[in-house]
Amino acid sequence: MTTDVIETLSSIDTRASQIMENALARKKALAKEFDEKAQIMSDQIQSQCQSHMEALTRELDEENARQINNLSLQAKEDLAALDENYKTNHDKYVREIFSRIIGA
Repeated sequence: MTTDVIETLSSIDTRASQIMENALARKKALAKEFDEKAQIMSDQIQSQCQSHMEALTRELDEENARQINNLSLQAKEDLAALDENYKTNHDKYVREIFSRIIGA
């Protein structure tokens, strides 16, 4: 009877050890799976962020190019208007400057 009890306890202990080993192996497998999935998710998020940043950069570059073009056109128009004003009023400006110089 004592031998049967010892054998039963030994068998229980062996099965308990096997269960613990299996649980530990399963825990390691789950941890590895979790790490792999987390890495995949991280890579996907980083890729999406990179794509989004590139799209935003393109949009900003296009907007900057439009603004530069608009400013350039406006500057040309302003310069043309100043040139036209000068051509139209050149003699008037010369007379005014001359009058100021001689004090008349």
